[in-house]
Amino acid sequence: MISKIDQLALMMIKEALIESYGNQRAAAKFLNMPKSTLHDWVKRHGISIVECRKQHVANICLNPSAKMPPSLQSPTLDGTAPLPSGHLDDQEEP
Repeated sequence: MISKIDQLALMMIKEALIESYGNQRAAAKFLNMPKSTLHDWVKRHGISIVECRKQHVANICLNPSAKMPPSLQSPTLDGTAPLPSGHLDDQEEP
């Protein structure tokens, strides 16, 4: 049987993983714990990173003002991807 404290810790870990789109390093940093400790909890309690990512996306759908991870954000309003810095088109002509 899992203790109340472990239940609370597990809930906090799941929430941090959902908010970080399953990024264990970011979740561990947010929780101020070593990544290895978080990883141990994930393995021991069978937390699904895929399910955390799905829940993150579901939360975004329910609350569009919430932040999406940069890799999933729409590049620009007109649908075109921004050029990376240092791209040839960013440089001024001589």
